[in-house]
Amino acid sequence: MDVESAEALEKYVPYCSLVNKDRIIDALSTKMSLVHIGTPVERFYYRRMSGPELGNAPMLNQAQSNSLVVETYKRWVEAESNCRRYERVVTSLKNEENIRSKAKQEISSLRAQVDRLKELVQRRRR
Repeated sequence: MDVESAEALEKYVPYCSLVNKDRIIDALSTKMSLVHIGTPVERFYYRRMSGPELGNAPMLNQAQSNSLVVETYKRWVEAESNCRRYERVVTSLKNEENIRSKAKQEISSLRAQVDRLKELVQRRRR
């Protein structure tokens, strides 16, 4: 199937009865979305396939999809783990900041006490 150059550059808009409010949750909506997803040239290409070539194409596609699902899942698990680790780090830093803040308050209080003691010592020496 040859597509004229002007038609070949046009946007392909699949036709199906699905509308924006629909979700693909049943066999009919799944079929409607899948049947119309390929471009005319792509459908022509696949219709020319036969025998082992036709059988190998979906197996290859499925194997690649399975690998992609596994890789995506691994990355998701890693991202979740990193997120929990970062949350612990943030909590630790907040605790550390609280400790520093309390230490600064305690130091200020101790310095004030030292200053008061110095004043008392100086008053007694006079």
